[in-house]
Amino acid sequence: MNAESIRRAVAPWLIFFNLISAAACVVALFGRWHWLADLFAHFVPHYLAAGSVLFLGLLLTRRYSWAALALVIVSWNTWLLSPYLLPQRSAQSGGGGSLELLQFNLSRDNPAPLVTIGYIMSLERPPDVVILFENNPAFAPEVKRLNRLYPTIAQMPRNDNFGMAVLSRLPESNVEFREFGMFRLPLMVLTGRIGDESIRLFASHPPPPLGAALSRERNGQLLGLANEISAIDGDHIVVAGDLNTTVWSHALKPLVEKAGLRDAQRGRGYLPTWAPPPYARWIGVPIDHTLVSEGIEVQDRYVGPWLASDHWPVHTRLALR
Repeated sequence: MNAESIRRAVAPWLIFFNLISAAACVVALFGRWHWLADLFAHFVPHYLAAGSVLFLGLLLTRRYSWAALALVIVSWNTWLLSPYLLPQRSAQSGGGGSLELLQFNLSRDNPAPLVTIGYIMSLERPPDVVILFENNPAFAPEVKRLNRLYPTIAQMPRNDNFGMAVLSRLPESNVEFREFGMFRLPLMVLTGRIGDESIRLFASHPPPPLGAALSRERNGQLLGLANEISAIDGDHIVVAGDLNTTVWSHALKPLVEKAGLRDAQRGRGYLPTWAPPPYARWIGVPIDHTLVSEGIEVQDRYVGPWLASDHWPVHTRLALR
């Protein structure tokens, strides 16, 4: 088979997948109006990778008009991803103190939950605050092993996927658990002090958008949280959680636009934090978020090692101005 025959055989498949990719990008624009369309919004890096391969393939098969469509896919998704790819100036503390935060969805069915305890104890410097999601009643007693590192430990273990635990070394720590929405899912509020400044940290784990009802519940919880934060005056605010959405979904927009929070990942590259089996992180999506208010600078944010969960632990270092 000569080169021309190969081009003729491959080109229809490249065109087909090019149309599929373009259609997915268009459908994602309608996520505000339908939960199913919103699911297409989460895969911006995947569309970028697919568009790049298709663009090169269509050039090689001399399908230049279709290559132009692939280039549109690449350009559009590069623009969506650009706030995370373009580096930002490294922040310096303004003397208001700093906060080391570790957040981790350890998975209710984690086969080796004690690895998480060992990981936290092995860190050279214990984070100031640790938030654990999907904390179940069997694991809750193990969390107490960290009491010598964390004088404040508060838990709301559950048999479903929405249990929670928070561990704090902050002075004057106070933890409040609330139940929110139709499924009475927990929302954690931690108040404490960093130097002379007060900080309020919200931890949330809304349901995954698997259907219209669960999507409404997720969106309602994030909107309610945005409304509450927008009414707060004076405190430094941090929101951390497995929010079951990416930054490209309309579901996260209230926390950014109404509550005025900033994504701590901006300027630090693409950082997927959840992946389905076989848990290859590079195919995953970033649904574990840290959002901060004005007056908080992000000094670092990175993912820790795999700890037998479908999520990865996320470390964030913040500094108060």
